[in-house]
Amino acid sequence: SSITDTDGDTFRSNDIAYKDFSESYDDSDGDGIPDYLDPNNIIFRSPFGKNLPLNALQQLRGQYQSYVMRTDPGLALRLGDIAFAAGSDSARVSVADIANFGDGEGGGVLNAQDILPNSGGYFDFEITNLPIAGSSARVVIPQFEPLPSGARYRKYDPMEGWKNFRENDNNALSSAPGLPGRCPAPGDAAYTPGLTVGDLCVQLIIEDGGPNDTDGIVNHVIEDPGQIGVVESLPVGIVEPPLDTTVNHESQATNSSSESQAANSSGGGIINLAIILGLLLLVWINLRRTRRHADDDTG
Repeated sequence: SSITDTDGDTFRSNDIAYKDFSESYDDSDGDGIPDYLDPNNIIFRSPFGKNLPLNALQQLRGQYQSYVMRTDPGLALRLGDIAFAAGSDSARVSVADIANFGDGEGGGVLNAQDILPNSGGYFDFEITNLPIAGSSARVVIPQFEPLPSGARYRKYDPMEGWKNFRENDNNALSSAPGLPGRCPAPGDAAYTPGLTVGDLCVQLIIEDGGPNDTDGIVNHVIEDPGQIGVVESLPVGIVEPPLDTTVNHESQATNSSSESQAANSSGGGIINLAIILGLLLLVWINLRRTRRHADDDTG
């Protein structure tokens, strides 16, 4: 089946047909994707019988049946600043996109490359319409590759570069098996804490203005350029930085000084004892000689 299209740009795919509302770059739903490329604004017939809701965002250009990110109902997803500036028309971006547009204002950066190898690509999105500023929201991200051993969810910050996702009472990571391109809805019981090897679905709980919100502002919007990095695949000689690399040099210096003083004190005690014993021995010998001479004189 098809739709009559005067300029010949009707799309066909088996029993699914759809076309754009207009040939302009209007963005009616404000998700950063032009209407003519946005499943949220496309007339189509599908087995599901409905368009993508505002709480969904395509990970691949023009894809709406699978590899679709979702947040909680009532919220909305849109392209992040990097994805929008790169014109990717989907949440998926590249290291080159981050390097060219990652400074938060559409400019370039020098820290786009992570120390950890990537698994399954990079994604840049924003969760909007949070009813309460400072609240947390869930988002589900289908993975293009099963989660590997040593997986870490990594966050990009223009000032700090890549860093691990921080978990606390308002921020959490979980995963579910799912199917390629298809995941349980946000909040489903299938999600278990952590990143389980082999799972295809990652769920993030992110706090508005919290440590994983890139803009760091309590403003009803959560920004998340992120990716899966792999610790076990670090190049030879490269070690993942520990969580706390601070070293108390003053304490180390004090301990070293104390140990040195103790050693010197111990060594000095041994020397002093030897001298005393030597002197006592000399006194005893002199006494023996004096008594012997006295005996000879009386004899």
